[in-house]
Amino acid sequence: MESQFPGMDYDFLRYMGVTAENQRRIQSHYMPYFEQCSRVVDLACGDADFVELLVERGIEVVGVDSDDKAYAATAAKGLPVIKQDVFEWLVEQPDDSVDGVFSAHLIEHLPYPKVIELIEHSYRILQPGGVIVLATPNARSLFSHLEMFYTHFGHITFYHPRLVTFFLDRAGFVDGQFGENPQTASPLLAKARALLEERPTFIAHLESPDFELPTVEALADETSAATGQPDERPRLNYENVIPSQGKTFIHSLLWRFKRSLTNWMVRPLLDDLAVEVDKALAGERDYARQTTDALSAQIHTLANQVHTLANDVRSLRTVLNDLRHLRRRQLSALEDEARLLRSEMNTAIQSVQDMNGAFETFIWARKPQSESALVVEENATIPSVQTEDEPSDSP
Repeated sequence: MESQFPGMDYDFLRYMGVTAENQRRIQSHYMPYFEQCSRVVDLACGDADFVELLVERGIEVVGVDSDDKAYAATAAKGLPVIKQDVFEWLVEQPDDSVDGVFSAHLIEHLPYPKVIELIEHSYRILQPGGVIVLATPNARSLFSHLEMFYTHFGHITFYHPRLVTFFLDRAGFVDGQFGENPQTASPLLAKARALLEERPTFIAHLESPDFELPTVEALADETSAATGQPDERPRLNYENVIPSQGKTFIHSLLWRFKRSLTNWMVRPLLDDLAVEVDKALAGERDYARQTTDALSAQIHTLANQVHTLANDVRSLRTVLNDLRHLRRRQLSALEDEARLLRSEMNTAIQSVQDMNGAFETFIWARKPQSESALVVEENATIPSVQTEDEPSDSP
């Protein structure tokens, strides 16, 4: 492919928006596996981001890649890279010449016989105790299948990490383990996970207002009092006696004279005036009685209407209370259903997520110290690897 379309792989990575920062973040996950190494090779190093990480740690490293543009770009940065076919370079290397082999996203471009050849050559050039790390698209990730693997023109097949572990074991490597790179966790189900954290909007307590019923008893009492007959008022009476002005004979004589004069001249006038006043008052009393009777009848009618309305309100309150209790039971049932639904969704999403792990998996193994001793020296440091049964976020 490179001979026919030189620089295509480099151009494709630029087209897909691959950045050095992102690559360094992803490949930094593999740094702990090479911290004890003194000379490492990065097969199909591409942009040589991992090469640069090792250089920064002071570890001797060489990157090998046949892409013209990738080599030109990395060489221009002064990185130790070689433009050569990976298999040609492996054949030329002497035995036990490196103590670390790294390759990211190479084996999925190869048929399985070439993968076995790459592993066997790596075993040969590794020193006893040397390590190998192979990174490849995760065959157990939906994101890899849907959004990653088939977007690259050079991919041939997925390699399940168990199969690659078998190839390594068959070649003589020991302690083979595989895991997922947590720096490549898939964003495929982010919306679904966010949905689980939301509280369903349809669950809301519906509280009916507490009505204050009109108090009609007091109104009825007032109505009864208002409809009673008004009290009969007595006619206008006055005392027809002129009070005495003293006890002497003169006073008595004058009093008799005044009484006689009054009875003759004033009293007839007062009697006529009293009669007229009584007639006027009787008319006012009759008008007031008629008005009061009419108002009483209206008040009785209104009181009956208020009683009827109060009974209707009482009935309505009973119905509303029944509805409120029914709604509370419905809400409780809905909440139970929502909790069950969220639990089932969580189980389903988790099940899918288990199949949709990080889009990059890696396989780690080491060459034994000798052909007869398959144990690690006591002072050797081996990073732990995220396995299928024991997930971990760090190496």
